[in-house]
Amino acid sequence: MPELPFISTVTGMPETRFDTDYGWLNLRRPVRFQAAIETALELGATTFLELGPAATLLGPTKSTALEAGKRVDVLSS
Repeated sequence: MPELPFISTVTGMPETRFDTDYGWLNLRRPVRFQAAIETALELGATTFLELGPAATLLGPTKSTALEAGKRVDVLSS
């Protein structure tokens, strides 16, 4: 179980559970990416790092921040 909260794209809110029930919800519920980014912005996040083979979510992350009137740094791995 994570001790540090992470912002879930399942709920759009901070979570600390990462168990079988959470995994099941992750498979069954729609992705709430924008809600998760909005929550991160509300909590003061200013830097986002996309981990993956392609920079698929850089644009949507920047757009969400701009809509919220926030300036952020968005990086890819």
